[in-house]
Amino acid sequence: MTPTPLHRLAEAQRAGLQERLEAAPNPVEEVARKVQTQARLSVNMKPSILRAVLKGERHLNMFEYAEREARETGRGVDEILRDRLGDWYTRRIAFEVEMGGGRNFHYHCLNVGGLGAQRFGRLCVIDRRDPSDRPPEPVWIAWDSLGHEEFWDGADGLDQRALAEWVAPCDEPGALAALKLAETPAGTGPLPERICNNEDFIEGLCLEGLSHSEVGEIRSDEKFSDDHLQERALRIALYGASMDEKLDLMAAQETRALAKDLGIRWNVVQS
Repeated sequence: MTPTPLHRLAEAQRAGLQERLEAAPNPVEEVARKVQTQARLSVNMKPSILRAVLKGERHLNMFEYAEREARETGRGVDEILRDRLGDWYTRRIAFEVEMGGGRNFHYHCLNVGGLGAQRFGRLCVIDRRDPSDRPPEPVWIAWDSLGHEEFWDGADGLDQRALAEWVAPCDEPGALAALKLAETPAGTGPLPERICNNEDFIEGLCLEGLSHSEVGEIRSDEKFSDDHLQERALRIALYGASMDEKLDLMAAQETRALAKDLGIRWNVVQS
């Protein structure tokens, strides 16, 4: 794979990350070690999206989705992207053009436990592969590349110097996470929640989307437990429900059944 500008930028920070880590207080080393040994990529999905992945479709990024919709509807790709990205359109295009080298990224999160960033989807899908064993991917970014204001100037131009300070190559998630927590403390909760939550997370960028053969675990809250789904089905049978409610239940049931057939562990996390 030909490295993108983002891959090269991350690789160039390797020595600097280690120097900053060595200069940080000792507790940082413990965090770095824990993250390094437990790090996985996660991506939060809606049930309908995960169902498609479990049926054999690779997870699509925004650009692939827009190209497919354009073929199906006759609309322009740029028009679809503008609709989907809204106010984030200018930044996302700028980032992809400058950092992608003609290719488009898939966006994941660094995960060491928990339900991930659920604002992107209720189901947290864990990549079974060790990120350190997949050079040169993923590239880690300490914050949301779109929403972290320090990465952008007032005209929505990407500040590559600011970005460079907070990127890391695939085998350095521990160093980046430890430095982020040391230099910009993110609360006092459990480490998995501090690393990745609904408001703050470390991005992991790849050029290939996830397939079902690479899924190691699916995590959900108790609303996707067998007991809860059975209760919902019983209530619908007894009292009826809207079509949207029925379709939502069917999607959840089918997704759980597909995961079981593929031998993918489903972990219900108590909230």
